[in-house]
Amino acid sequence: MVKSFRIALLALVSCATALRAQELQWDALWQQGLDLVDRKLDALGYELDRDALAAIPRPGDVVRFLSGIEAAVEQGNIEQLAWLKPEVEATLAWLEQWPAAAPYASWLRQQADYFLAADDAIASVPDAPHRPPPPPRDPPKPLDLPPPPPAPPPAARKQAETRVQSPEVWKKRMAGRPPPARAAELAPKVKSIFRAEGLPEELIWLAEVESSFDPRARSPVGAVGLFQFMPPTAKRFGLNPERPDERQDPEKSARAAAAYLRFLHRQFGSWPLALAGYNAGEGRVGRLLRQRGATSFEEIAEALPLETRMYVPKIAAVIEHREGVALSSLHPPR
Repeated sequence: MVKSFRIALLALVSCATALRAQELQWDALWQQGLDLVDRKLDALGYELDRDALAAIPRPGDVVRFLSGIEAAVEQGNIEQLAWLKPEVEATLAWLEQWPAAAPYASWLRQQADYFLAADDAIASVPDAPHRPPPPPRDPPKPLDLPPPPPAPPPAARKQAETRVQSPEVWKKRMAGRPPPARAAELAPKVKSIFRAEGLPEELIWLAEVESSFDPRARSPVGAVGLFQFMPPTAKRFGLNPERPDERQDPEKSARAAAAYLRFLHRQFGSWPLALAGYNAGEGRVGRLLRQRGATSFEEIAEALPLETRMYVPKIAAVIEHREGVALSSLHPPR
């Protein structure tokens, strides 16, 4: 019975998670799958344990929660990120139990750094609102979005934001962190591609920050692969985002990322600005540079999304931790 149940259950969860959220009505699919498994087990004389199934992540619920998390990272403020930290940690630990949820866990694992950094920064500011500890035996629940936090005084928010984008804070956070599981296998291949494309090989660690070096990594809005290409950008740099999705091919994705990074550096003239464009959009970065008559990341940082202000120093810290070189010392595209 146990073996039949596990096989049927694994097939159900794997099929549901592998398909795109925007192409299917997830709840209807889930119910159809439950009914199918129920009929199969009933034919064998067994009863489906629906209470056990309640612990399994439903793809639709996962996508909805992660979409909220992505919106918080892209559009939220620092106290919102700090407030959400317990739910993000609980959801990541929960997703990591399920192999079929691994693509989303690989994406969330890197996003979690922004929530942890925000929480540390808020905790260091006396006047900022602090989230009270949960009651005993009442830990945060996965896939749960709490009510919004109280707003801090403007000075407290400014102090926390200054701290969270500090290069030294990110160096300390990355220090001692082991490389992602797939890096030993994939990093040499990606380095050879970046060298052949005339880029500094150290930039391959962008894949750690984007996807935990997981070619299957997927964001809730549809970015996929080592370098998290959205479909329009994938097509622009020669990748087919349809089935079979070339964004999941490490070598093809690496060539496209090298081409995009080369384009961004030639447009903006520095790697911090190129990485800001990779994260926030080249159009936004270009407009800010023109409006402010600026030429550096530091001159426009305060006008960029909070995520980008953390993303660039995080990549710089990862490169320094993995390769022992500073982002500012990397050569331009050749």
